Amino acid sequence: FTLNLGSTTDTLDTEGTITGKQVIPTLSKSKVIDKINSFCGESFQTPPMFSAKKVNGKKLYELARKNINIKREPVKITIKEFSLISYNLPNLILSVTVSKGTYIRVLGKDLAERLGTIGYLTKLVRTRVSTYLLSDSLTIDAFEKKWKS
Repeated sequence: FTLNLGSTTDTLDTEGTITGKQVIPTLSKSKVIDKINSFCGESFQTPPMFSAKKVNGKKLYELARKNINIKREPVKITIKEFSLISYNLPNLILSVTVSKGTYIRVLGKDLAERLGTIGYLTKLVRTRVSTYLLSDSLTIDAFEKKWKS
């Protein structure tokens, strides 16, 4: 995923409206790596309001669109691997392997905060779900061609 530092949105991604801007402190590459490493292991994360998680039968994003903010319970997550791919401020390109239920937008926000600023995701690519790899996937055209023959 790509994390843009120094500004944030209400959805923590590009779909939202910019809600804040902040000067990015001086950040060395080694400081960024140290902060990334501090996330590895088990912790708790509060689901964002702009998510499909249901609370009392309602999807949180439906409530968020009505400007209704409700208390969400933190859930246990595990960050299995977390690494810096590219360091080109204000953007960081990162790779992460996480447990089910982890919100990468929240992880990006939390990393930005540990770095002394704010941030939001500008790109997210899911490369694996369980044993299914993006690299093994087919386009619709390739799928249709494969199954018609």
